[in-house]
Amino acid sequence: MEAIDYVKLFKLDQENYDFKREEFISELGKEFLDYCQTTTIGIDKKTGNIYYYRFREIVKNFETKFWAISELKIGEPLTQKLWNAFFATQVVPLRQRLFPKVQKLIEEQKGITPNRSKQDKKPTNHKKANYGKGNHRPAWE
Repeated sequence: MEAIDYVKLFKLDQENYDFKREEFISELGKEFLDYCQTTTIGIDKKTGNIYYYRFREIVKNFETKFWAISELKIGEPLTQKLWNAFFATQVVPLRQRLFPKVQKLIEEQKGITPNRSKQDKKPTNHKKANYGKGNHRPAWE
């Protein structure tokens, strides 16, 4: 579907409407999954699996579509939080399924383990950070 189709389907072109966020995320998620499964570009010919670079391109394309829907919407625009919800509920689970090693690496880099959430991570004390030789702070601080 094009951005305008989402606007019409979810009545985003009307001022007084009951926007069903969960349904919107679900519908965009179905299209995202279908696109990832049916794309013929960026596929490993031996395994038939999508390459990660292509997966990332598709995610970026859907983010562009999300913001295009937001621009066509009447009233308040769609929010970054709604995009983040889509990403967390649709993109991350698919990435986990298709690219478990990449997902594990991302979680390790963010300090997230199965028993330790992002909120449990200790705050960083930037004053104690080592900025290289001589421990000088960078000019932008």
